[in-house]
Amino acid sequence: MPDNDPISPDKKSAGKIAGIYLTVSILYILFSDRLLIWLVPDPDLLTSIQTLKGWGFVLVTAALIYYFLQKEIRQYLVARKELETSEEKYRAVINATPDLLYRTDLEGRIVFVSPSVRRLTGYAVSEILGMDMAKELYAFPEERAHFLEELHTHGMVQNFETQLKRKNGSIWWASANAHFYKDVDGTIQGVEGIARDVTRKKTSEQALLASEQRMRAILEANPDPMVMYDFAGHPQYLNPAFTRVFGWTLAELKGNPIPFVPEDQADVTAQKIAEILEQGRPLHFETQRFTQDRRRLDIHLSAAVIKDAKGSPYGMVVNLRDISKKKMLEAQYGQAQKMESTKTY
Repeated sequence: MPDNDPISPDKKSAGKIAGIYLTVSILYILFSDRLLIWLVPDPDLLTSIQTLKGWGFVLVTAALIYYFLQKEIRQYLVARKELETSEEKYRAVINATPDLLYRTDLEGRIVFVSPSVRRLTGYAVSEILGMDMAKELYAFPEERAHFLEELHTHGMVQNFETQLKRKNGSIWWASANAHFYKDVDGTIQGVEGIARDVTRKKTSEQALLASEQRMRAILEANPDPMVMYDFAGHPQYLNPAFTRVFGWTLAELKGNPIPFVPEDQADVTAQKIAEILEQGRPLHFETQRFTQDRRRLDIHLSAAVIKDAKGSPYGMVVNLRDISKKKMLEAQYGQAQKMESTKTY
């Protein structure tokens, strides 16, 4: 043990008893005979008294040893009882936890695992002990190398998500927190940690990602410009058609409102926004908007409120169809009709 290691309680107790005994013995041996020779001049009586003194020393020594040993034994029994109580408490916690508590040695073999392993993996405790974690439990063994790399770099691992194999071959997602455990000398013995089943969370995340990807594909394929706004009126998403028709990119706007509402359209636009927020129903109306180079376009605007999973509104999606050509053709047709009517009369 290194010199700077603390002395264990059992060594302290033994040293205390030995020190007391040594002190009493030295004092007794040094002074008792001198005192008796000075007090008792009769040699025969002195011999008898010294014999009695020897027996007294033995009895006192035995009594002291008995007393101190009994004291230490009582302290040991109390400490042992407290330890057993503590172990029972933590054993109950370990047995009740739904998460997986585990230890591996330096070779990555499992040396301890909580009973929850059966529910999470299908393996009994006796079956999984001694298994090579990377080779037999990781769905992708190379992820164990990433786990150990992070552990060696930071001394601990937090929320490390990986896929593990069950006994029946199915896969479950685990989120692990772990650190090295050491012996009393401070030597690393292996890895201990806790793994939580996050399969439902990962499945939901993957489903949401797939849904977002499908939605993005639809939005990006839409030939009409589309904008997603938050309630502050700041664009959160612009599809490619928006940039193609109006000119702005999302990066150029940097969270600012889009400066494309003509002044004569501001009031009706604000009124329609208030209407859709109040009623919660999609609406459609014709309006006009500027492009980045200040061209004025006729627009058929469709808008709807976006809601979260709890049904609370958090934004708005707007479709802006450019009907400028249609309006121009309608105007030309109307003008032609008017001219034809003039010729008739």
